[in-house]
Amino acid sequence: MKEKKFNFPDAFEAEKSLNNFKIPVISIDVSEQLNWFIDPSETSCYILSEEEGICLTNDDRAYKNFLGRI
Repeated sequence: MKEKKFNFPDAFEAEKSLNNFKIPVISIDVSEQLNWFIDPSETSCYILSEEEGICLTNDDRAYKNFLGRI
């Protein structure tokens, strides 16, 4: 996780949870949708929700972006 280089505390917690619960991490090409969202994580969440119908976020701004796109 590149965020660990910057010592973001939640990056360490996220990695621990991913490992403990054996949650797979997948790569997604976000280049075509990136201009609609703040960052790649919002964009990938939107793309996954389009493909699979589910996206969980607690980011109000991202949620409003999602609503505007569907």
